[in-house]
Amino acid sequence: MNVPHVAIADDVVALLKHCQTLQSEKEGVIRPAPEAYNRDHDPFADRIRQAIGYTRQLQHLLPMAQQLKALGVALEQQGKIQVRVGEDYAQQALTYIVAQYQADGGTGR
Repeated sequence: MNVPHVAIADDVVALLKHCQTLQSEKEGVIRPAPEAYNRDHDPFADRIRQAIGYTRQLQHLLPMAQQLKALGVALEQQGKIQVRVGEDYAQQALTYIVAQYQADGGTGR
C-alpha cells in the first residue's frame, strides 16, 4: 500500500539525516545517528532529533486531520455545522465533537 504522507515523512527524515551528516563533516565533528542515544549536549543534533520527532508526529496526525475534514463535510451536509469561507472543516468538526461529548481536555474528570 503506497501512502503518500509516509513516503514524504521518510523523505524529510532522510534529508534531515543528510543535513546532519554534511554539517558534521563541515565541522569535523562525529555525531551519532539521530535515532541513537547520546549523552553529549549538541544543540545541532538535538534540533535534528527534534525535527525528526515532529516529522513522525505529523506522519500520524495527517490522516487524522483528513478524516476530521471528511467528517466536517458530512456534518455540514447534515446541517449540524456551518463552515464559512476561510474556515476549516476539520476544526469545525472537532469543535462540534468536543461540544457534543464534553471532552475533559485530558484531565480525566
